[in-house]
Parts: sequence; structure tokens; C-alpha cells
Amino acid sequence: MKRTLITNEEVEDIITHASIEMKCDKSQVLKRALALLHMALQSEKVILFRRDKSGKLKEEVLVKSGWSNTE
Repeated sequence: MKRTLITNEEVEDIITHASIEMKCDKSQVLKRALALLHMALQSEKVILFRRDKSGKLKEEVLVKSGWSNTE
């Protein structure tokens, strides 16, 4: 599985952007993110959606056995 490291500044930017989009404060964003992470860790399979550099939505499926990428 390809791993991507992000910096603290990038995490802060993501949280700030999400708080603006969700119209709530950063603590609410973090609470929601942790709740989603908790639910994901209890699942057998997780589907992540993210945008690639060109802006296209990409689907990535992770399976629980070692959380390996199915691609």
C-alpha cells in the first residue's frame, strides 16, 4: 500500500477548510472525524473518497485484514 505523509500544517489546513465548509468550529470537525474513524475501524471494509491532483474523485477500498489497499 502506498503511504502518503502529510505535515502538521497540511492537517491544520484540512481542519480549517472543513470547519468553514461544515460551518462549525474546529473541535466539532475533530469530534466528527474521530467518530467516523471509530466506525471505520469497526468495519470489515472501508471505502475512502478523495480527489487526485487533477481534481477527479478517486475511490480507494481498504480491507480490515491489515488494512491493506485492494488496488
